[in-house]
Amino acid sequence: MGILRIVLLSGPFKVGKSTVTVELVQQFGYLKISSSDHLRSLCPGVEQLDVAKARLRLQEAGDELDRKTDFRWVVDPVATSAVATAPEAFNWLFDAVRKKRQVEHFREKFGFAVMHVHLSAPDNVLRLRSGLSDTTYGIASSHPNEVSARSLIHIADRVFDTTLQTAHEIAKQIAQAGG
Repeated sequence: MGILRIVLLSGPFKVGKSTVTVELVQQFGYLKISSSDHLRSLCPGVEQLDVAKARLRLQEAGDELDRKTDFRWVVDPVATSAVATAPEAFNWLFDAVRKKRQVEHFREKFGFAVMHVHLSAPDNVLRLRSGLSDTTYGIASSHPNEVSARSLIHIADRVFDTTLQTAHEIAKQIAQAGG
């Protein structure tokens, strides 16, 4: 019988969380826990919005749930429900942790099964990857959720600079660290 492992992935937007997620899922068999799917289910019509407006609407919905649940909604119901649907699965990935309190709730619920991984890259690289103007990038990177996500580097179990290693190399180290 395997041991439950839940990887929490944090970092700024355009750092490569999605690319590392794809590697963990496709190459190492992790199952993804999606807060975005949960938020989309609460925001009818968000699919018809352009990418920037949809992102903002989902952030607002998440912020509202954070206030109502003390950030617990990412664990109960989202993560707990996902894990319950596949009791035979042991490697899970939550790729959008953004607040310290969310990490704390995961640790309270799942204990030593949790490994928090933070991805980083120099700001000039993130700005280039974003494809946004300097002004738009500045606005996006100063959003409270983004500031909070970036600060999680200080409480992470592991930190990887995505300019120094490929997504596959990072995913391999994450998978090996857990087992």
